[in-house]
Amino acid sequence: MKQHALFVMCLAAACGGPTRTTTTGNTGGGSGAGAGGGMSATELWTPVMKPGAIFSFNDRVPDSPTAEEFTTVEATVASVADVPGGKAVTLAWTFDGEPAGGTMLPVMIVVTDAEVRFQADPDHGDALTWPSSTAVADVDRGDYTSYVHDGMLAGEKCYGLGPAADAGDCEDVCYAEVCVHPKHGLTGGSGTWWPNFSVFQRRDLMK
Repeated sequence: MKQHALFVMCLAAACGGPTRTTTTGNTGGGSGAGAGGGMSATELWTPVMKPGAIFSFNDRVPDSPTAEEFTTVEATVASVADVPGGKAVTLAWTFDGEPAGGTMLPVMIVVTDAEVRFQADPDHGDALTWPSSTAVADVDRGDYTSYVHDGMLAGEKCYGLGPAADAGDCEDVCYAEVCVHPKHGLTGGSGTWWPNFSVFQRRDLMK
């Protein structure tokens, strides 16, 4: 079953609250403002707003050390455009070098003074939105919650989506998130947007 279809089914069934994951090792390197939630979203996302930038992640674990045993996901910044109050970035995603399909990873991220917006298809469908503040937050949207939480890197923030707080137990993976750092850009993510619902990390940032 495609990842996004499973996620929609989980939300419709009022699955349990999201599991808050972190995606990177604690290597530091962030700014104090980011670590405290005081930096603006436009500052946080600045490293992603660079045409041609490439961010590479994989789901390698210690007992699977070879390239044949893990999946590599890459996000390439295809274009950046000015929008009122901020910028919009278009991303091209690949899984093991092939164009990604059947995923809800955002192909457009819009960051303004008012909000952060993800769109899996910039031409169709509703966008997912978060507050412009980078402080830890939960926003109840009825049948689901959008949230921001701290990652393990100083200054890293993870933007996620999961079932509402009063939802029942979830028997499967019922959250998805993408993480970003004010110095390193995209740092990974986990949940239903990603291949095999795995945790994907920037290995260059791991200890």
